[in-house]
Amino acid sequence: MKRYKSIFESIEIPLNPGDSFLHGKFKNKTSVYKSHYFNEKGDLIIVTDSGKEIPAMKIRIKKS
Repeated sequence: MKRYKSIFESIEIPLNPGDSFLHGKFKNKTSVYKSHYFNEKGDLIIVTDSGKEIPAMKIRIKKS
């Protein structure tokens, strides 16, 4: 199996644990950031405080 280099490995996430962000089809659901990791394909996955795992491309950061 060929492993491709992820473009996300050099991206910094402007979220600190406890910060809120929006997700969902219409970006209207609020969750709290807990941590993040890269899956086996190299995608950046955001973990919420409730344990939900959301791809980083499907979130929007709330304005303060």
